Parts: sequence; C-alpha cells; structure tokens
Amino acid sequence: MPFHKLPIEFKADNKAHVAELHQALTKLNLLPKPDQPTPASKVIDESIKVAVREFNKESTIGTTAKIDTKTIENLNVALHDKFISSSKSRIDNLHQMLEKVNIKVEKRRAD
Repeated sequence: MPFHKLPIEFKADNKAHVAELHQALTKLNLLPKPDQPTPASKVIDESIKVAVREFNKESTIGTTAKIDTKTIENLNVALHDKFISSSKSRIDNLHQMLEKVNIKVEKRRAD
C-alpha cells in the first residue's frame, strides 16, 4: 500500500482533491462517524466539515472546518505517521535496528 499525500494546493471545488480528502479522513478514522451516514466522496458535506474541525482541534491548529495549507500539511504528517506505524515489516525493521544499538523495545502485536 503506497503512501499518498494530499495536494498542498488543495481546492474544494476540485472533485479529485475532495475525493483524496475523503480517503485521507477515512484512513485517519475520522470518517464515517458511527452516527452518520457515509458521505459522498466528492462533495464537502457536513460530515467532512465535522471531521476537519475535529482534526484541526486535535492538531491544535484551530477549531474551524477551514481546509487551508496548515490543515493539509498536518493531515499529510498524520497520514505519513499512520502509514509508517501500520507497517509490521517497518516496525520489525525498526526493532531490529534498535536492538543492534542495545535499546530494548517491547514487541507488541495488534493482530
């Protein structure tokens, strides 16, 4: 599974950009909410605004649903972190490297 970044020059009227935003929010478990229907993937509806507002609040960049450069940058960082931490082979490689320098790490699996 390759790592995908959102375009920094995000445009809300670009259906491809909105579809990528929808996919990113889904990967970050911000969509769909249990009490909400699955949003249309190419439209910025209320559920996407709520998810962006929640993400901005958690990222301490504000409490608005505004999708600006700062929001996109923070989403890309979160997506990258999720991509790295979800790869078992990457985690195993990291554990092996840490053990080589005598840093003990508890190996836990979330299977």
